[in-house]
Amino acid sequence: MTAGVAHNFNNLLTIILMNAELLALREDVSAAVQEKAERIVESARSCSAIVRRIQTFGRPTDPDRTEQVDLSKMIGEVVDMTTPKWKTEPARQRHSVDIRTDLADIPPIETPGLAWQEILSNPIFNAVDAMPDGGTITVATRY
Repeated sequence: MTAGVAHNFNNLLTIILMNAELLALREDVSAAVQEKAERIVESARSCSAIVRRIQTFGRPTDPDRTEQVDLSKMIGEVVDMTTPKWKTEPARQRHSVDIRTDLADIPPIETPGLAWQEILSNPIFNAVDAMPDGGTITVATRY
């Protein structure tokens, strides 16, 4: 039942997100309206991530089942996906947070089907919270 509710909520959220993105792109509205639309977009994306976690929460997992994860690629995707949180929010407070990546070509890791996006995004968010005046976060992989 939870997955069904999350699915329906996600469908409605997609409509909100789409309209807010369109509004943010319009040139015939004020900068204040565009900024508010961008905040709606950021919030809707955060809600969408929560819905994804709800959808996967009740799924049975097989502890013997593993998958290969390209950690460097995943880090790059997480940095892109989390940009609104680490870039936009500090900018509103007149601070700058930058993320530098140094991602080596490393072999994939064999891992149970874990929530790697959440595992990798939490340290980024914690680092942003720990830098109230801004700063640089460096994420690197080595082999």
